[in-house]
Amino acid sequence: MESQDALDASPFCNPPTSDGEAPDKACEQQRLTFATEFVHRLQRDGYVRLRGHGISATQISEVFQAHKTFFDLPLSRKRELLHPGGARPARGFTPSHTEKTFLHLPHLSRAAPDAAEPREQFTLGPPTDDTYPTPWFPAPHLSPEHATLLTFYDACRTTALALTQALELGLGVRSGTLTTHCAPDASELTLNWYPAAAHAALQGPRLQRIWPHSDLGIVSLLFQDGVGGLEFEDRARGGGGGGGGGFVPVRPSAVPGELLLNAADTLERWTNGMVPAGVHRVAVPVAMRGGGGGGAAEGEMVPGRRSVVLLYRARGEASVAPLPAFVTPDAPARFGEMTATEYLKVKNKLTFGDVVE
Repeated sequence: MESQDALDASPFCNPPTSDGEAPDKACEQQRLTFATEFVHRLQRDGYVRLRGHGISATQISEVFQAHKTFFDLPLSRKRELLHPGGARPARGFTPSHTEKTFLHLPHLSRAAPDAAEPREQFTLGPPTDDTYPTPWFPAPHLSPEHATLLTFYDACRTTALALTQALELGLGVRSGTLTTHCAPDASELTLNWYPAAAHAALQGPRLQRIWPHSDLGIVSLLFQDGVGGLEFEDRARGGGGGGGGGFVPVRPSAVPGELLLNAADTLERWTNGMVPAGVHRVAVPVAMRGGGGGGAAEGEMVPGRRSVVLLYRARGEASVAPLPAFVTPDAPARFGEMTATEYLKVKNKLTFGDVVE
């Protein structure tokens, strides 16, 4: 089990006010200390636990209530907001057993050809995106929940931008190296619902709550309930996408309001591999596995699990090739030229299959 304590992100997300004056030396030192450790943990583990991130416990509680209200609807009602699949951004509702995440890292998944994920998803994109609008019910049905999601989406985007500025400082590059590619961002807020499932069904090569993958975007901000099951690839034991290190269970937060941030694909590409994307999966919680005195009784059900994720993404036209600050004669570009939208469509086509648009 991992043992990360939470870093205090307040030097970037809740900086002290100084009536318009420049931050003093003590504040600047706090920012540098946080940014340095922030980047170090992303490089070492692929993720960082954070507190003091500027998103209130009330906002988190409200978004989880909206999450429950939506997923408690009958399936027929949720399907009115169905994401049609294909390469387009995954806006709207995705039913269980739809995504084929196992195809992205098959050497880690070791999944059967008919593998699936017993997980429902609802994804909300930028409210200003008229090309791929997010479907929603006509007012007034679930209007308060819709407003809650939009408010939470904006709060997460503000935090993600501040933390991207921290990345610039921690990586030792000039201000704006990353953030100039984020305006306007194309972020998505994703709500995941993992219904209760038989323990035995989640043990084989056909079903896993989420197969090993890395996220599309710069960073991801994750909020989860206390059920557990999230695991990151163990880089200390030879991970890094190769599969040799196995996975480390990540404990649910014992402190209300903590978030977990992981590095995503665009950050790995922009930094030319200096900050690898965090490969992760959701499996049976470690306390329910066999061996070591724990484990589940025959026929036991794995409880339902809820999570909310902000996938912080560059603007669609931005390049996701390595940025000049990270390319040298000794470290030539490892990734080819491609826009953020092109990259997303390549990945989504694999996940959701072909759909004529």
